[in-house]
Order: sequence, then C-alpha cells, then structure tokens
Amino acid sequence: MNKIKKILLGLFSLVFIITSCENEDFSDAVYSVSPPDTVSAHFSITQDNTGTVTITPQANGAYKFDITPGNGKDVVKGVENGENVKQVYAEGSYTVGIKAYGINNLTAEAEVPLEVSFRAPENLDVTFTTDALTLTVEAEADYASAFTVDFGDGSDVEDLAIGAELTHVYATSADYTVKVTALSGGSATTVYEETLTMSAPTLLPVGFEAFDTSTFISFGGNAHEIIDNPDKGGLNPSNKVVKITKNNDQTWAGSVLQLTNPVDLSAKDQIKMKIWAPKVGAKVTMKLENISDGAINSGEFSVSTTKSKTWEELTWDFSGIDKTPEFRKVVIFYELGTMGAGGDDWTFYVDDFKQAVKPVVGFDPGSAIADFEVLPTLSGFDGGAQDIIDNPDKNGNSSDKVLKLVKNSGQTWAGHKLTYTDVYDMSKEGKLRLKIWSPRVGLKLTAKFENDVPWPGVVGTAEVVGTTTKASEWEEMVLDFSDVAFAAGNNWTNLVLFIDNGTMGDGSSNFTVYLDDVMQSGTTHSVIADFEVLPTLSGFDGGAQDIIDNPDKNGNSSDKVLKLVKNSGQTWAGHKLTYTDVYDMSKEGKLRLKIWSPRVGLKLTAKFENDVPWPGVVGTAEVVGTTTKASEWEEMVLDFSDVAFAAGNNWTNLVLFIDNGTMGDGSSNFTVYLDDIVQF
Repeated sequence: MNKIKKILLGLFSLVFIITSCENEDFSDAVYSVSPPDTVSAHFSITQDNTGTVTITPQANGAYKFDITPGNGKDVVKGVENGENVKQVYAEGSYTVGIKAYGINNLTAEAEVPLEVSFRAPENLDVTFTTDALTLTVEAEADYASAFTVDFGDGSDVEDLAIGAELTHVYATSADYTVKVTALSGGSATTVYEETLTMSAPTLLPVGFEAFDTSTFISFGGNAHEIIDNPDKGGLNPSNKVVKITKNNDQTWAGSVLQLTNPVDLSAKDQIKMKIWAPKVGAKVTMKLENISDGAINSGEFSVSTTKSKTWEELTWDFSGIDKTPEFRKVVIFYELGTMGAGGDDWTFYVDDFKQAVKPVVGFDPGSAIADFEVLPTLSGFDGGAQDIIDNPDKNGNSSDKVLKLVKNSGQTWAGHKLTYTDVYDMSKEGKLRLKIWSPRVGLKLTAKFENDVPWPGVVGTAEVVGTTTKASEWEEMVLDFSDVAFAAGNNWTNLVLFIDNGTMGDGSSNFTVYLDDVMQSGTTHSVIADFEVLPTLSGFDGGAQDIIDNPDKNGNSSDKVLKLVKNSGQTWAGHKLTYTDVYDMSKEGKLRLKIWSPRVGLKLTAKFENDVPWPGVVGTAEVVGTTTKASEWEEMVLDFSDVAFAAGNNWTNLVLFIDNGTMGDGSSNFTVYLDDIVQF
C-alpha cells in the first residue's frame, strides 16, 4: 500500500512541474499581444422603408464588441465576433460607435458614419368610392409608411393609415381635384391626383349638413345662406340650417328648394319643415310647382308660427290637391303679401324638409302606448337585450329617447317584453303603429300580447309580423291585430317583440333596431270628432251648430270645423254631439280639443249624457274649460278623470255649453269653432 502511495505522489509532482512551465509560457505570450485595430462596421439597410439596419462590427484581433447605435437607443454590449445586431432608424445621418475588445482586454474604438434614406413608394393604387356628396378614399403602395389626402375643397389635409379608409363629405356639388400622397417615412413621396365630379340628388327629406347649395334659390328680394345653426339643441340639433332674410323689394319675395325628382304624394301628402321665426303668428306659405311651368302648381297653403325665437316644426297639408302633375319645386314665402324690411325682424331659419303621412282618424299621440319619454318596465329573454337610449338618428324622428333592442346569440326566439300597469285594450283599437329604425330592408318584427300571469301559465295572442322596407333610417310600421282574438278574462299588460323570430342573432348592428312611438290606432274611438266624418248634431234652447269650412287655417289646417252659436233663448242654451259608438271615458279620462274663441275668458262647459230621451236622460258632472286666446286657435283640455260614469249607461252624447248661465245674443261674441276632440 505504501508503495502505491509513493508512486502516485511522484506522478502528481511531475504533472505540476510540467503545467507550471506551460502557464508561464502562455502568460508571456498573452501580454505581448497588441490591441485590436482596423475597427469598423458593415451596414445592411433594408429596402422596405422600415429603417431596419443590420450592424456587423469588424476589427482585427477582437473577440467581442460594444455598439452605440446612435439612434437614441441603449448601447448593445458583448456582441461576439462574427455576430450582428438590428436597429431601426428614421431617415437621416447617424454616427455608430464601435468598441472592440482584444483577448487581453485592451480596446480600440471607432465612429462609423451611417446614412439612412428611404425609397419613394412604388405602385401607388388609389380607390375612390363616391355616394352623392360623400367620398371614400383607400390607398396602397409598396414601401409606403402612410398616406395623406387633400380633398381639394380647402379643408385640412387628412392622414390615411395603411389598410384604412377615409371618408369626406362635400358641402356642394362641384368638380374637386383630390390629391393622395404616399409617404415613405422620409422625404421621398409619390403623388396621385384625380379630378372628381361630386353631385347629390336633392330629394326629400332634405337637411343642410351636406347639401348642394345650387338647388336652393331665392327671388323677389329674399336673401339666403347656409350657416351654422344659431340655436342648436332641443328640436333641432343640426349643425347647418338655411338663413333667409326678406328685404324691402317685393311682397312676394320667396325661396325655392329645387328637387332632383318629383315629390311623390301618393303615400305621404304632408310636408313638414322646421322653422325658427322672430315672432308668433307669422304666416308661412308653401306651394309646390312644376320644374318648367310655374303655372302648374298645388296652390298656396299657409300656416302660422306658434313660437318665437325657438325651433318648431310646421306641417303643410297637400292631401286635397291634384297629385298627377310633377312637382319638383318646394316654394316658401314668409308673410306673403307684406313688404319685408330686412334686419332681425325679417330673418328666419329653416331646416329639415320632409314628407309625412296625414294623421288618420283614430291616431293621436294621446293614444300612445309607449313614447319612451316615460319608461315602461323592460325585460328580455333567451338572448334579448334592451334599453332606453338617446335617439341616435333624429332624421325622421325628433324624439330624445328611443328603445334599443338587440338580439344576441341564445335562442332563435330571443325577444323583449314591454310591461305596463295599464291593460292594453286592443278590442277598442285594433292596430299598432310604431316608428322603427332597422339596419336593413326585410327585417321582420314580430309582436304579440301576453297576459300578466307568470310562465308557464302565461296566455299569449297570435303573433303579427311587420317587415321593414328601409335601411338605416326611420320608417313607420303598422301591426294589424284587428283579426287577432283577445281571450276574455285576461289582463293584456305585456307587449312581446321579436327580431327575426326563428333566426339566431349575434348581437351585432345587423340585429340591432330602435323603436319609438308605439301607438294604438285603427278606429274612430280615440278621435271623438275631427269633423271630417260627421256626428249627429243638435241644439237646444237657443243653441245652433253646423259643420263649416275652417274660417282660420292658421294654427289648424283642417278643412272642416264645428261652428257653435249661442243665441238668445235660455242661459243654458247648448249643443249635443251624438255618436252611435259609446264614449269609453273609463279608459281615457280626458278630452283634448282645438277651440277658436272670439275672446279670452270664454267658458266652454262639457258633460256626457246617456242615450235615453228627456226627461229620463242621465248626465255626468260638468267640466269647464276657459279660453286664454282671442281670435286664434288654441288647445283646451277637459279633465273627466275624477268624474263618475254611472254603470249601465251608454254614453253616446257629448253636450257643450258656451258661457253656461249667461244669455247669448247670436253675435260673433257668442260664436266659437271646435275641432279635433280627442280622448287621451
């Protein structure tokens, strides 16, 4: 054993001696080496205008490098010989620092200039898409970093990102030179120019946000211009309106909206216009004319402003005209027949010309089931979501609030429920009329009524389906429940709605609709008397009455009205309106009517009587309304909400008295006109 130890010890000593000699020789060699020299760098610059540069450091006798890129980025340390780094630069001149390390940690440094330049974009391809006065621009090009677009109308140059599109709306029809510039990221650019003819048909409805100003003309001393809305908000949130001033020139000074196509009066024979006027009672006249022959026209129709220095919407009724001629001009006059004087008192503003359907018997806002200014209880099921939101599109519907319905994925029958404490009485009014905004033509809205019993005992009516005919704009839809059975003994408190029942929704805009003004309509029950259809009239003890032509269409455009005259006879002289239908005041407790009185303070008294002849007749308590205006139309409300209607009586007679208790004399002082008596 000792012998083996001695042998191992000897071998170890020998190895140590040999190693020590070798290390001494190597150290001497290392410390005799010179620092690296010929320090430089090789640059490889991509040709895609990204500014990417590959830096490969070089030096004799170096085994690693530190690189200072010169672009504001941190120093890259420890780059081994033969390796490289990538850096991104904007176009320009730079100095790249290279520090080389030898094996003895001696260093050498150099600064290497770098020039980065971008090539001009190539193969620039520009796509213009026009829609009336709206232009959409798309562009692509090799080596482009972005684009700019000059629309040629004096507006600011706008940026266009790669893969995006840019939309611009022109104010007027004209030729515009549009310039698209492709940017390289540096100074090099490529430009494309094209002259485009932008024009838009002028069709109702007409607003003035993007409008061909050449289609609006003034004559006879009127002056007009398109300006920023001076009273934006409320009824009119538009940005642009027409300012019109009637100067001291001609009494018939006017302005013309010239349309591209004739007005189609077959379905919508009312024209509405928003107006801001300096006074109440200003006469605004409208007529329709043929484009080439002014003698072919509708005749003149006048309505009066009811508000001062605030926006309101007026309506002109063309339902009674000959609709066969082609009318392409809408002509408006302010105070026709009176000389203007310019200035603020003769300056007014107009906006939003549109067509509308004449209200039919049985349709009045008083019958509204839901106008979404007052909220129902809303619920959804199986993927249906709903909310009351700000109206996203006030073109065609000026309401502030609307109902938003969204059909998400869930079930194909996903739907929505509107619940009220009052019971829907569809036996009385057999149709629903509503406003709907749909993302597409052909969307189906299905409706049914359900009682107030929870699932699974709920009872529902048959379903009625309406189909949209317009996309991305408001339209009116009628859902006819006239032939739908409403099983007796049920409280119909729920209106259930479905979007495209049977199709799975996805929660996108394609399955999003907006609703407003859901109304019952379809019978004469909601309108007690509009005097276009005649009730049976009778008077007693000095009361005389007749249906006559409306003597004052300012504030009431109806053709026919009821004339009441209180002659001498009895102080209780009065008038009776008799209908075959029974007035159901248990459901709708107020009367609203239009009245024209010769004086302020005239009292109109009303009561209901049953269909039994005198002396067995039964009458309700009387309700009195008092006029607040003289010699003009106003609205009056007679509140029967707290009046008892004794059971078992057919309330077929509405009895009216002028100044009950005062003797009449048959003069104009005791003559009034009534119209549009409505339950609400």
